[in-house]
Amino acid sequence: MSADTVAVVFPGQGSQRIGMGADFYREFPIARAVFEEASDAISEDLLHICTERDTRLHRTEFTQPCVLAMSIAAYRTLTEDFGLVATLFGGHSLGEYTALVAAGALNLTDAVRLVHSRGRLMASAVPEGSGTMAALILSGIADTVAARVAVNAGAEIANENSPAQLVISGTRESLTAARAALAAALPELRFVPLRVSGPFHSRLMASAETEFAAELRGYLPRIDSSCATAVTSNFTGDFHRVDELAQNLVHQIGSPVRWLSNMRALTARTDTLYEVGPTTPLTPLFVAIGSAPVGISTVDTARAAAVAESDTGAGDFVGARLPAPANTDDPALQLGSSVFRRAHGTGLAYAIGGMWLGIGGPDLVARAARSGVLAYLGTDGLSADRIRTDLHRLGSELPSHAPWGANLTDDPRRPAAAGELLALFRECDVPRVEISGMHMPTAALVRYRFGDLASVPMLDASGPDLQSATAAPRPVMVKVTGIAAARAFLDPPPPRMLDELVALGQLSASEAALAAVTPMADDLCAAGEADGISLSDLLPAIVQLRDESRYPAAVRVGAAGGLGSGAAVAAAFVMGADFVLTGSVNQCTVEAALGEAAKDLLARTDIADFVAVPSADRFEIGGRDFAVGKGGFFAARANLLHHHYLDGVPSEAALADARRWLPADLVEELLPGDTPVADFRDRMGRALRRFLVDSARQATVAGPEERTAFHLRSGPALGAFNRTVRNTPLRDWRNRHVDDIAETLMRDAATVLAGSASTWAGRAVNE
Repeated sequence: MSADTVAVVFPGQGSQRIGMGADFYREFPIARAVFEEASDAISEDLLHICTERDTRLHRTEFTQPCVLAMSIAAYRTLTEDFGLVATLFGGHSLGEYTALVAAGALNLTDAVRLVHSRGRLMASAVPEGSGTMAALILSGIADTVAARVAVNAGAEIANENSPAQLVISGTRESLTAARAALAAALPELRFVPLRVSGPFHSRLMASAETEFAAELRGYLPRIDSSCATAVTSNFTGDFHRVDELAQNLVHQIGSPVRWLSNMRALTARTDTLYEVGPTTPLTPLFVAIGSAPVGISTVDTARAAAVAESDTGAGDFVGARLPAPANTDDPALQLGSSVFRRAHGTGLAYAIGGMWLGIGGPDLVARAARSGVLAYLGTDGLSADRIRTDLHRLGSELPSHAPWGANLTDDPRRPAAAGELLALFRECDVPRVEISGMHMPTAALVRYRFGDLASVPMLDASGPDLQSATAAPRPVMVKVTGIAAARAFLDPPPPRMLDELVALGQLSASEAALAAVTPMADDLCAAGEADGISLSDLLPAIVQLRDESRYPAAVRVGAAGGLGSGAAVAAAFVMGADFVLTGSVNQCTVEAALGEAAKDLLARTDIADFVAVPSADRFEIGGRDFAVGKGGFFAARANLLHHHYLDGVPSEAALADARRWLPADLVEELLPGDTPVADFRDRMGRALRRFLVDSARQATVAGPEERTAFHLRSGPALGAFNRTVRNTPLRDWRNRHVDDIAETLMRDAATVLAGSASTWAGRAVNE
């Protein structure tokens, strides 16, 4: 892990899940030692409670020791076996005690006993059912009257969690009054009741504070308050002071959790953060203030974080505890966003986009992912059964933290298809998706990103800690071709859409609350040229738009289109790209699902050998794609048939061209000689689409004798790459692998940037 200043934060109650910590316990002796010591502290088998269907996991006096034990087991594994060195710590409510153990202020045995008592006292402070809590969700809530209105109605502020999120606490009557008053004063505010058993972090916890203070006195001789200065205090909002630790812990029970202040105190000292616990619900709160912690809740996510932090894709996903840190000074590994690399568990700020008709199939994705390169499975033009088979293969062959996902290309002609495919992605546990062709978020995508997050528990019926009302959304990358689409995905979903999804039962109130403060995309990729806007114009505009948005650190901006040389990739990073996404250069590789004849043809192309042809997906609205023009007749035929489609007249020339180049059965079905004028354009459009798709499918299987008819959707970027490698072994596509292309482009980009810096430095000296 990095030797720079590192902060670790720990979630509180509500982050628990059945099975938590089992993988750490199985693999690492240090984790087993933690569970054994924690169990001995209160004479309970905490591992059993954590990993079996034991109802005590959801009783406060047991939940708190279990969450603390699991979090420390994971943290000590990271320090002992993965080399993590942290110097700053924070935790939300219960998590503050975990942070004190990690910092060395509290020993594990005492901490487990303290939180066991703390949970019991908080649960019994008021009669069950007499108090409750609710989250208030509204962008910029601190600048509104929300807090004053709630307090005037008799509620108390219990948690200050983010710029868009407060929690109130009090009697049921006071919260009912607060809800009505807030609805009148701020109709746009979301009021989310929390499933809690009491009014935690309010003055109604006074009896618990008094009893806990008496119990804490017996532990004070063994507490090292000097170590607590590295830990943020929920009560004060800043780092603990040596002489205030005990009173801070007592007051924390009945006072607001100033988590927003805690986050700002931590991020003022470092931008390298990890969240360690059963789940990672604090991460969205950090995102709301422009930071992006790396979440670690399983052994797989620990390995992925270590791979990314070492800035190399060479880690052994299957057996290594600590991936080899070789080549960490390699300039190619330093390009782009380290946050992108950590988030996806990759060695490079680089991704391979999905390619239609399965050209970017399981072989290509698996090869890339095993090399630490993010790749998306192409699904456009494939049947649901074929997609399911490919997804199951990747899911079974690759470890859970491998950097891969699947592509969805939106088809406006079939609006229901995207929802069906997203449902299939959920069914097959696809770890991330790449969206193409979508101009604004749809209800299906919102449901995919935020719905059915039951595997990450929401707030427990007896838990006092707010942050578990949020959960990590599914990762989404969106390719955009214009400013309007970029703006739509930089924002959270529209409130009306969220309300409708909740009303339909497709999102829970907690999931909608998370969605209301989370952008629709984690990664936004500027795809130049697709709509006539050059990458050099589009990318800086989207970077600026992101920087001026409400969540500037929550979204990474990438570049796509025309990236076939080191110079082009370098230019993208100079223009502000956090990562690059390549496409056509990967078709001419061993792993691509194209026939050898097609690859032979692609490997001989130069930058001028491509022409614009009708897009099979979008030709009705003027969409155009690049395809190979040299050495074949496809492009000329496609453009002439498209001309007849636009003309809309069943002329003799149009019908003659159709008979000459389209299969006889297709002509007989769609374009008989007596085709009415009123039907011709529709029929010609269907015939043209079949021609475009069938010619592309032919290229995946046919031999060289049919190459003149191939539809090879590609572009000048491939010609540029062919130029780059013409004097190397990669000239022959049989020596090209997708990970080799990634490394070649990124290393060449680093060389270009280093050379440019030297050139400009020399000019400055000469001047």
